[in-house]
Amino acid sequence: MVQESIISMVQESFVGIRCYGNEIPKWFSHKSEGCSIKIELPHDWFSTDFLGFALSLVVVGAIGYLSIGCKYNFKTSNGESREVNHHFSQPLENLFSSASFSCDEVFVWWYNQSPTAFYKLVTEVNVDFTVTSGFDLFGENEREVEKCGICLLYGKDVEMIKQRAL
Repeated sequence: MVQESIISMVQESFVGIRCYGNEIPKWFSHKSEGCSIKIELPHDWFSTDFLGFALSLVVVGAIGYLSIGCKYNFKTSNGESREVNHHFSQPLENLFSSASFSCDEVFVWWYNQSPTAFYKLVTEVNVDFTVTSGFDLFGENEREVEKCGICLLYGKDVEMIKQRAL
């Protein structure tokens, strides 16, 4: 298994939204209860128009500064797999504008991935999420991911998503 690790999202395109709520947005094509999701990819999923995967989480008891980890496991029909880990944290400038009390929140984000020839062969993707919050009264704590979602994002979809928003 090949392992890639991306620690800082600063060098990649990234768009993220954090708001109160308890539902994955309607435009997400794949949804799951809990902190992991597995999807079968259509045979023609990979194209030059592919922008990456949009992801969404519903986090129970979100509070303050959060750190989100995503572990992708891409699998091909011939048994090859590749694990990719992404990790990002809420920017410090937004720390004090976030909720100061515990509530459910919805996170939606997308970041530009650098596809390689390997992705043309991928037929399945599994994504596992972890969320920890810092600056709680009792130190850093793992938060429950109630729901998660994934959506293949293509250039042609961007205008539709802008109009639907959340």
